[in-house]
Amino acid sequence: MSSLFLNDLPEEFFETLKNEWRGYHAKKCGIHLSTSKSALNNPESFVFLTYHNNHVRAYHNSSEDECRNIMGDVFQRVDVPNYAEWHEVKYESGLDRNDYATGRDFRYASYLNAVIRNRQSVSRGNFINFASAENDRLEFRAFASATLKDRLLKNFEYVDAIYQFSRHLAQNLPDGLVDIRDIPADELELIHTILDNEIGFYFWLDKTGGFRAYPNLAAHLERHNIDKHLSDYVGDIPDALQDVFVAQA
Repeated sequence: MSSLFLNDLPEEFFETLKNEWRGYHAKKCGIHLSTSKSALNNPESFVFLTYHNNHVRAYHNSSEDECRNIMGDVFQRVDVPNYAEWHEVKYESGLDRNDYATGRDFRYASYLNAVIRNRQSVSRGNFINFASAENDRLEFRAFASATLKDRLLKNFEYVDAIYQFSRHLAQNLPDGLVDIRDIPADELELIHTILDNEIGFYFWLDKTGGFRAYPNLAAHLERHNIDKHLSDYVGDIPDALQDVFVAQA
């Protein structure tokens, strides 16, 4: 089912879904969206995984005051055992920690290694199931069940937006990226500044017109105080994004 197909369904479909979908009312089901890994190249996939992995680390290692968890608001559920667990998608096999100057560089190398090797160290029950050598599928397992049309469309819009975000930020990275050390230090630091805090994606949405392009996602975010999150932020992300835009102009 595509977002275009979903958008054209009659309202009677959604009334039936809301009233009759037993799995939803049992509160045990989620929504899995599948897309193609090959839709993103190596550097784009690296950006995609790094953004999500950095937030998962923040969620598990920060206090509630320190971690806004906007991602949890978008997914409408958080860290569901067995079905949509929040673990980093990485693959450390074949890497030597001593080859990397910092722990962050080694961690980022393990994310890129998952892309290159098409492997992940977590089970397929992860919130993002990235690695399946048998096929090209990338599976989003994070979304909660929903019966409302706008919330279903919001999920599709998030996936499309995060793909566009990953493509944009990866434009200055080496095309055939296979080693994190091939990224110039200043470029890696710039990318890290944006990806290290989940608010970076939402600043990007704001600066690129994403709140107009993705109306259902925007409406959902507005209900969860995205304007306040953006206005309360103090840090270097807006300047880092501006540097990206200037470099690509």
